[in-house]
Amino acid sequence: RVLVAFASHRMPTLKFTTISVTRCGESYPVCMDAGRDGVSWVMGLDAAQLWVMDSHGEVPMPIPAVLQGRPESCRGSSVLGTLHNIQGQLVPFDASLPHCLWAPGGAAGDSCAAVCFYSRRGVSGA
Repeated sequence: RVLVAFASHRMPTLKFTTISVTRCGESYPVCMDAGRDGVSWVMGLDAAQLWVMDSHGEVPMPIPAVLQGRPESCRGSSVLGTLHNIQGQLVPFDASLPHCLWAPGGAAGDSCAAVCFYSRRGVSGA
C-alpha cells in the first residue's frame, strides 16, 4: 500500500499492474519482460543504475542465457547498452528490451536495490 500511495502521489497518471522491489547482483541477470506493455518505471533506492541494451550503448553486459527474440545473444556473450542513473528518481524504460539493475562500478555482488512499476499487456503506462 505504501508503494502504491507513493506512485500515485509522484505520478498520478501512472497505471501499473505490478510492483517489484529488486536487488542488484548475480541473482537478477539481464532479462526481458515479454508480457509487459508500454513504458515501465524504475527508481533506485540507493546507488542502483539501470542498464538497457540499445544500439548506441557503450557498456558491455554479460548474457547468462539466450534471450528470446535476440539472436545476437548467446550464453557467455556480451551485448552493449547504456547505464542510466535511477537513484531517487522515477525513470521510464522499455522493459521488453534486455535490461538489468547494476551496482556502481559494475561489481555483480555489490548491493543495490530498486522499485519497478510495470504494466501487463493491455494496461497502458503513463
